[in-house]
Amino acid sequence: MKLPVLKESGVVFKEDTHQYFLDDKELKGITSTLVHRAFPHDYDGVSEEKLAERAAYGHKVHDMLEFCITNGLSSDMPEWGLFKELIDKYELTVIRCEYIVTDFENYASPIDVVCMRKDGSIVLIDIKTNYKAPLEKATVQLSWYKRHFEKMNPDLKVAECAVVWVRDDAKRGLLNGYYVVTPWADEALDLLIDADLKNEVFDIQKTYGELPAMFASVEDEVAKIEREVKRMQDRQKTLKEGLYALMEENNIKSWTGAKVKLTRVLPTTKVTFDSKTFKADHPDLYKEYSKESTSAGSLRITPID
Repeated sequence: MKLPVLKESGVVFKEDTHQYFLDDKELKGITSTLVHRAFPHDYDGVSEEKLAERAAYGHKVHDMLEFCITNGLSSDMPEWGLFKELIDKYELTVIRCEYIVTDFENYASPIDVVCMRKDGSIVLIDIKTNYKAPLEKATVQLSWYKRHFEKMNPDLKVAECAVVWVRDDAKRGLLNGYYVVTPWADEALDLLIDADLKNEVFDIQKTYGELPAMFASVEDEVAKIEREVKRMQDRQKTLKEGLYALMEENNIKSWTGAKVKLTRVLPTTKVTFDSKTFKADHPDLYKEYSKESTSAGSLRITPID
């Protein structure tokens, strides 16, 4: 498979000072500008020591991955195996790592990994090593990367933006994940850039004021996912009912295979509390023993077709 040749930006990155230069002009990176503008309070309450520790770990992993990919080597660091496992699983071929893209005016930033699928389509990957994969922040980065990757390479279209999360966690062990994200609509990204250039507060809630346009850009994907989830749930229910009946017929309580363990949970009788009737009959007692709690907001999706 012939890999495409990516256009060079001409941007020079000075690693020791973390500065980007295009000829004699200094450009800004997007992590400390656009991403911070979108999520200014993300690290509130986190100590400088903890932030430095996280940054050091992230840099170590990124440097190792870049070195191995660029030189065709492997590493004893477990994060290399976690990364390679996902790249192989999704059948991706790495074209470049730390590929710098720019708008040639204000910003420049490197894409962690540029990959190609077997069908020739492009996948942009942002590598994260945080305690949890920061998908919202990574989406801002990948949205900007996608825009300027395609402008610099007009013959190449980005089919997918993804976060590859790898972590060697002291308590939880080795962790990794591949998360596909939906890039921001152009209108939202433009508003963020405008707010940063004007040094204004970026109100993400206000930004999503044009809800119909924003929703329409992801409606097909959301509907497709919901239909697939429903189909898989129905299939799971049918399989479980069939397996339960088969185990019951053969008086099997438990079975362990190569990939799953089946355990037949026997029917039980349980007692439930009729809170509605109790409240009607004993309102004072109900109030005395009731506790208020706040649940997090959520989104309910109802497929129409």
